Amino acid sequence: MDKIIKKLKQIDPFSVFNLIEIHKKYGTTGTFFFLPDNQPKKFGNGYKLHRNIKHLQLLEKEIMAINGSIGIHYDARYLEENRMKNDLDNLKNVFSSIMEAGRAHYLLFDITKSFKILENSGIKIDTTCSYADRVGFRFGTCKPFNPYNFEKNREYGLLEIPLVVMDGTLQSKKYMGLTPKEGLKKIKELINKTIRYKGTLANVTEKVERVKVEKRATPQ
Repeated sequence: MDKIIKKLKQIDPFSVFNLIEIHKKYGTTGTFFFLPDNQPKKFGNGYKLHRNIKHLQLLEKEIMAINGSIGIHYDARYLEENRMKNDLDNLKNVFSSIMEAGRAHYLLFDITKSFKILENSGIKIDTTCSYADRVGFRFGTCKPFNPYNFEKNREYGLLEIPLVVMDGTLQSKKYMGLTPKEGLKKIKELINKTIRYKGTLANVTEKVERVKVEKRATPQ
């Protein structure tokens, strides 16, 4: 098993296994989000869970070894009726971990639907709310909060942790297009601001692990 992991690291220095090694080095942990299915063409690649069970379960074992957790990377169609329940059921057939955290593919979010769907699906922590084209504080805060359900005059039964930094936002030419040095400077600025206000800095490192993906057109 160790030989397999070592080989994967050599193939792809940015693999999830290497990210896990970074966590080990610094004594940190994190949540790793997995898509439940192939994605529609305009939303890029995905993968079939049943074709990658052994690989995904190996990843789960390594994630658990650093006290990490596994969450759902919501399908691009998660706003459709019953979609989330079916997707969670499919993930539960692969992973043994309790899945209570999630984030949306392409940061897809509908203020009139998303929180209701997530709550009804049993999601306890969401970290979707961010801008795709800019890092920063979409809700004007770096502190986790319970969104409010104005229809029922109560808080939703889930915690929203605003997403502050996504690596793709910093790197992509169609977004901020920063160099690694510029990106690091921007991240440090956000960290300092978050510390100042005693908040939580949620960040996403996007990674498509080497699984058997279906061919899709590159999103424009």
